[in-house]
Amino acid sequence: MAEVETPAARNSGLGIVGKLLQSREVGAILAVVVLILVGSFVRADVFLRTDNLLGIVRNGYGMTLVMVSGEFDLSVGSLMGVSGGLVATMHTGGLPITLVIPLVLFLAIIHGLFQGLLITKLGLPSLIVTIGTLTLLQGLNLVILGGQTASIATQNIPPLLFAFGGVIELGQPILGIGRFPVQIVWTLLLLGLGYHILNKTVFGYRAKFTGGDQESAGRTGIKTEQVKIINFMI
Repeated sequence: MAEVETPAARNSGLGIVGKLLQSREVGAILAVVVLILVGSFVRADVFLRTDNLLGIVRNGYGMTLVMVSGEFDLSVGSLMGVSGGLVATMHTGGLPITLVIPLVLFLAIIHGLFQGLLITKLGLPSLIVTIGTLTLLQGLNLVILGGQTASIATQNIPPLLFAFGGVIELGQPILGIGRFPVQIVWTLLLLGLGYHILNKTVFGYRAKFTGGDQESAGRTGIKTEQVKIINFMI
């Protein structure tokens, strides 16, 4: 007698493994694991540095929202370079840091708005648009800095700026660690905030629906273009 394949048999063993491997979430996790392994083996001295790992996590918040909604942004690194250059040159030029930081953040938000409008209103691929803005930002950075390195002297770092990215001297080392980067605290707080937005808010659900099936999301009344533009601004 031929054996009848039951639903339980189909959904067990390799069937479950196959479904897991086909899911986007597992694929993304495997890709991240592979990249971490490659970075660790190729340049562990650079890749495993605390500032580099923190930078990867920080960049992941906004990028996750963009990717969940079905788009991609390659210009983030160049935008960070321009933002840092603006903060250094404007503050050393005499402007107070309490004005410089909000102004630079505002300009970064305008950049995201510009990209979002190009992609949603003109129907251009986000990969092509962000490669273009990446190149423009690199050129802008050369203009701002004149090909030189700009920095703020340690003794002139404002308390507000130190609160965002400074290092606390622990005095007595704890588990061999004598210095504690403040960025770790902000990283964990933003990680919790990003998780809450993505999984516990209406906007997060709309972003995931937009990336999963934009046409269906639009039919339910979700303003998919607006969702994408906001994500680029974030």
